[in-house]
Amino acid sequence: MRVALDERYRDVAHQHIIGHEIVFYKSGVSASLVAGRPPSGRMTEERFAAPDEFLDQVGDIEVLGCGGGGPWPFDERIINALPRLRFIQKIGAGTDWFDLDALNRRGILLATNAGLNATSVADHLVMLMLLCLRSALDPILSLRQGEWVFVPPTRIVEVEDAIVGIIGFGKIGLQIARRVLAFGDVRVLAHRRRPLDPATTPPGVRAAKLDELLRECEVVVLCLPLTPETDGLIGARELALMKPGSVLINGSRGGVVDEAALYDALASGHLKAAASDVLAEEPPSPDNPLLRLPNFMGTPHMAGRSRRNSPRQLEQALENINLFLAGGRPHRLVNPDVLERGTTPGQELPT
Repeated sequence: MRVALDERYRDVAHQHIIGHEIVFYKSGVSASLVAGRPPSGRMTEERFAAPDEFLDQVGDIEVLGCGGGGPWPFDERIINALPRLRFIQKIGAGTDWFDLDALNRRGILLATNAGLNATSVADHLVMLMLLCLRSALDPILSLRQGEWVFVPPTRIVEVEDAIVGIIGFGKIGLQIARRVLAFGDVRVLAHRRRPLDPATTPPGVRAAKLDELLRECEVVVLCLPLTPETDGLIGARELALMKPGSVLINGSRGGVVDEAALYDALASGHLKAAASDVLAEEPPSPDNPLLRLPNFMGTPHMAGRSRRNSPRQLEQALENINLFLAGGRPHRLVNPDVLERGTTPGQELPT
């Protein structure tokens, strides 16, 4: 089969995929960085290939291995231009780059590494939470400039003084709850579409409806996927429900939060602070007003990366591709119904 992989697979692909044609297309991240080798100097993400350039690079493929999504949608136009495509494996967890309805109509399987980055993401989001609660970012940056900043005690909040709400209580949410509860006598509220599983939910975590969680919590952490249902989930109404002086942490996707409404809530002082590993536009425009606010902290979509996790995600993705190439059922399928309906992957669903 012809397999197209993005650049971050290049260093290890031929060790895993043997007997198949492999082509590489322009990626957004250096392969050496994902493989765990230390960068030499400052690293920035490369430009992702434009749609037509991408199609020229991958050609007539049957399997696609991708890292993150590009700045254009993987929509019906792209799917129709790849008539032999049967299987897509994504290194990360998000599926918002893909038109899932179009993939399903064409019978194209999509698998992700959902859940594999839970430990790394939870570490990162709890770090952001602590920086916000303790108003620590400005003193850190000021000290680098030689300025010794006094932070009033009223601006420093201990975790035990905060009720923490987690919206999206999957594997990442569970890991966040475990870390937060380790700080002591902390209350945690969790909101998810399905009921909490009592077998895996730690003591101290209580289910809550969305509005209840927003009203009661001093910290709200978002770790849910971007879907049509969650697009713009946190808007002006929801931010107004949050307690004055509370903190919002976003580790999901930028589109889950109305950024204009978030700017207003921060600029007015209604929210103490907000931190986000994701933005609606990535990389963001230098004119993004959130970046000029002293009580907003952003990181460049790095929560899922770590020395241990990034190579592991790469290996798991390649193993799953190999499983498909060998005729097996891939793990962590997003759309297993494609198999259940009894058609060959890549076969268009009759209309």
